Amino acid sequence: MKKKQVMQGIGLITLAGVVLVLRHFGVISADSNADQETTQESRQVESAQPADRPSSTQQRPKATKREPTSNSKDGTPQLQESARLERAIDNKESGVIIEAAGVVVKTLPDDNDGDRHQRFIVKLPSGRTVLVAHNIDLAPRVPVHEMDIVEMKGQFEWNDQGGVVHWTHHDPGGWHEDGWIRHDGSIYQ
Repeated sequence: MKKKQVMQGIGLITLAGVVLVLRHFGVISADSNADQETTQESRQVESAQPADRPSSTQQRPKATKREPTSNSKDGTPQLQESARLERAIDNKESGVIIEAAGVVVKTLPDDNDGDRHQRFIVKLPSGRTVLVAHNIDLAPRVPVHEMDIVEMKGQFEWNDQGGVVHWTHHDPGGWHEDGWIRHDGSIYQ
């Protein structure tokens, strides 16, 4: 078999595994409808203008370079990764570096005030949703659609609507920990 065919097969198997795991945990159902929205998702549209620049009072996290990795033998994301994000939501924490996986339930218009951000809402394994604000002035746009599965690493900021994940990109200044989004086998940072 050609390498490309093998890689495509592995990608399809990985995607099928992720879908099965997400169905098992109730994130998506076999008869899920992409048009379903929660009131929390609607409220998130109005929230969170992320600032990818630290304020003078913020402590700068240590910069590290780490490529995204899957933690399971079959390549599917570990749902435990989302547990840190869930705790941050529960504890109303901000400035927390998280890794999480979920399903895109809604794509939103870009935020073009200041640095441009691609925005979409991701449903976590618990059923909660978070807004993802991906800086498209520093990283390539992620070609996501509703019901796509994404993995991400970024900085979580709590708000009344659940919160926002930003810093999902590399840091050209080298002072902030790099983030990323993995979608369809590609990494966007």
